[in-house]
Amino acid sequence: ISCGSPPEVQNAILVGNPTSSLGSVAHYVCQEGFESPGGKITSVCTEKGWSEITHTCAEIMVEIHDVSVFNDSCVRWHVSPESINSKIMYMIHIERQQPNAVESAREETVNVITDSRTPEVCLHLQQGANYTVRISVAPPRRSVPAILGFLTAGRWKEVAFPPREF
Repeated sequence: ISCGSPPEVQNAILVGNPTSSLGSVAHYVCQEGFESPGGKITSVCTEKGWSEITHTCAEIMVEIHDVSVFNDSCVRWHVSPESINSKIMYMIHIERQQPNAVESAREETVNVITDSRTPEVCLHLQQGANYTVRISVAPPRRSVPAILGFLTAGRWKEVAFPPREF
């Protein structure tokens, strides 16, 4: 009995080089950004051909939570799930609203790449201004954006971007 080539599994990679003979086992691992919550993905060569694949690779949705501001211009957040073990690019969209509304809003987007579970970035922000900061992961990963609004203290002082990463 020859089963031929093992079946393809969406968002998974065939590991090793299984034979097409009876009893041969095809093992799969999920691609970057995907996981198999149901367990190992395998298929066995039987008299009726390759067995049905019972588990699949689901996209890992990154959760950004516990966003906080420290030192009046630095932002820190936490990332879940813990199973993500590679570098992630975050897009940090910063919007400044002037309290006196004479100047229009100023927007900047900053990218930060890190493998930290608690990323931090210090932004060069104008003192005495209202800010809205939106943090999300860059494609191909997906997340629900975390949004934080705050007012910087002190006098008006214009400083240039970009941020420093710790």
